[in-house]
Amino acid sequence: MDQLAPPNGAKFDRAVATTFALDLTATLLPALAFTGFHLASGTSDPIATLESIRSTADRIDVFCQAGAIGVPEKSPDLLAFLEPMVHPVRPPSSHGLFHPKVWFIRYVDDAGPPSYRLLVLTRNLTMDSSWDLAVRLDSESIAKKTQPASAALRDFLVSLPDRATPSLSGARRKAISELADEAGRIVWELPPSAEQAVLHYLNPNRKRSTDFSGARHLVVSPFVDAAGLSRIRPKGEIQILSRAEELEKLETVTTSRLKARVLDELAVSQEVEGSRLGGQLHAKMYVVEQSQNWSKSHVFIGSANATGAAFTNNTEFLVEIRGHKNHFGIERFLGDDGTFMAMTEPYQPTEAEVDEAEDALQRELENAVRRVAGMTFSVEVISSGTDDTHDLHLTSEKPFSLEPGWHATVELLTLPEHGAPVGPGVALDTVVPAVPTPDITPFLAIRVVSPTGLLASTVVVAALINEPKDRLDVVLARQMDSPDKFLRFLFFLLSLGKPAALVDRASTRSTGTGGASPFGEGGSGVLEMVLGALATRPEALADLDALVARLEGTEAGRKALPEGFSEFWSVVRDAATANKELA
Repeated sequence: MDQLAPPNGAKFDRAVATTFALDLTATLLPALAFTGFHLASGTSDPIATLESIRSTADRIDVFCQAGAIGVPEKSPDLLAFLEPMVHPVRPPSSHGLFHPKVWFIRYVDDAGPPSYRLLVLTRNLTMDSSWDLAVRLDSESIAKKTQPASAALRDFLVSLPDRATPSLSGARRKAISELADEAGRIVWELPPSAEQAVLHYLNPNRKRSTDFSGARHLVVSPFVDAAGLSRIRPKGEIQILSRAEELEKLETVTTSRLKARVLDELAVSQEVEGSRLGGQLHAKMYVVEQSQNWSKSHVFIGSANATGAAFTNNTEFLVEIRGHKNHFGIERFLGDDGTFMAMTEPYQPTEAEVDEAEDALQRELENAVRRVAGMTFSVEVISSGTDDTHDLHLTSEKPFSLEPGWHATVELLTLPEHGAPVGPGVALDTVVPAVPTPDITPFLAIRVVSPTGLLASTVVVAALINEPKDRLDVVLARQMDSPDKFLRFLFFLLSLGKPAALVDRASTRSTGTGGASPFGEGGSGVLEMVLGALATRPEALADLDALVARLEGTEAGRKALPEGFSEFWSVVRDAATANKELA
């Protein structure tokens, strides 16, 4: 998260992110970095997270492979505020995947022009524990014309809205288009010792821009095959760091030219005080030392594995850093004192048997889930009860493409107990009765099971039709079940974009889930923050007023308000109205 935090004096404005796999719970975290709320406490405060998401969801777009959104063990109410920013996309080809891992962010500063940051990652937006790499580029300036080194980023961003299912709103399309135009004109600051940075957008039928020709090659990739390695170097020795189980799958004609290493046992399984610090290799990097200019080396880092599919069928994104091999050569990574040497060991073939039939079936299940997830789904509110409940009609545009004997279930992510069975060649068409307003969701969990019990699952984002206008207000009110939570929410809402204020209060008052209100006992400090917002952020008070009105409408809600707050807020309402009339 630290790499996403705004530069000193700046604040978050807009971001576009891409990932192959996505955990909805992990998607909550970047908003904390963007708003500065993570500075206030080392703990995870759900109220802070709630306001972070509410305040940034209309300015963040996250694109991921359809069928690769994990089903969370629990579905907290916070996920409702992620709905507008999560965009599953269809694969770029029948045998390909949408696989890039990128963050592009714009920050604004009242004292100067906007600044930009690009993160090119090997890591998905998940909570997995793995060894990954990241390259961060910060903007130096923005030119009037497209910069050759940044044109790939512009083209990549422009392509995203048309890939999404369901379609993006016009406002989001326009915002991404504007961001893409700016991205193409950025002049980037170079990493230390780098001489040049070039961006590469890989997509089927797009002209190849990566050049791996050279005298010596190092490949770091968790997944490999002969076609991918031949793309990196058709003939000759390749030094490689990969996973043992992947190297086992290669034929002798390929392994005979590899000088292979794998992560050692400590790197994979290390734990400290019950927390896992190690993990499987997931980094992707290619180091190419030049033959014509022997002192130069090129390092490619990004999403592409060393497989034929990555360079032929998939959508991928890489950054290429060029510089002297003393800084970017193979010895810097796998020399005696190299970055990776101490955590690796030579690969020793084990000839372990692999259940290829089960692996193949699992891949088929996952492919089927991706096909299903690429369809259009809808959740329509078709009737409402008198006790704030609703009947929901769940449908899919097409029948499920499943093998004979397979079956699927579809459920609202918020109500897993209401799973609807769907068989091969049958479209989803079911009604879920009496759904409480805050449990209405476009997130559907789909699970596909084989006759042998193998399972693959995902979350899809359906089109939500006829939703109650106050749905998110009800979700928000359900979080405010105590005066302490209400005061914390007020604090985070009115402190938005002012990390210094957060740090100042957090230094003396806990904002953790089990701590006291950030205003101290009795809510001291409310008046000063409300008066400040009245003068500088009246829209925040209008937002808070909707919540207060909803809480005042029920007995449970009134108990969640601090003693005397309703009387205080009545005065604030009058002052806000007077201010509006004067303006």
